[in-house]
Amino acid sequence: MKMHIKLLTLALSVSALSTISYAAETEFFTELNATFKEIQARVTKREPRSNAILSVHAAPGDKFNLNYRFRIKLRNDEKATVELFWPNKDGDSGERYVVALDDDVKTEIERQQKLEKLLAQDWRERQAENAKRIAKLSGGQLTFGMLDKDIVKIRGRHFRFDSWQELGSGYMIYDDFRLTMRGRTLYDIEPTGELSASEKNQNLPYEDERK
Repeated sequence: MKMHIKLLTLALSVSALSTISYAAETEFFTELNATFKEIQARVTKREPRSNAILSVHAAPGDKFNLNYRFRIKLRNDEKATVELFWPNKDGDSGERYVVALDDDVKTEIERQQKLEKLLAQDWRERQAENAKRIAKLSGGQLTFGMLDKDIVKIRGRHFRFDSWQELGSGYMIYDDFRLTMRGRTLYDIEPTGELSASEKNQNLPYEDERK
């Protein structure tokens, strides 16, 4: 029986095992040749519960010397496509390989499927926790998953935005709260506290509507 899998985006983060990738549709991949065993030899991190690959070191000679994120998808010709990538605002970039559908590849696909289910459960639990925290700290003013434009309608445009690599993701920094945004939706909240020196030295990009 052929296995069918969804394209997986597996992100590395210090604070969590996954983030959602909101990269643009444009992709910038270098087509390279390697066996799956050769790719496995460059693995730098696996998820401990599933033993699924999370990151792989760049091919020898890569000028950026990156640890790329990993994803794999089944093809229609009894082969699989492996993409080692990094999400950028302009689109995913990295290395792409076509590998034979051998036992090692089948095992990795099964591990990635297991990891996808684990991450989905993690996400549901994290969503519930964050939703409670957001409602409590904001006094019910903000909700988990709220769009950035709706936050601006409620809180005004007096904020800075620290951008991440993922499109529409970063921190909306108000005087009182630092809002974590993922794909232009509210993911988490924390009191701003004392702003860092770099934050103080950067001008707010929007008008202060409280004036």
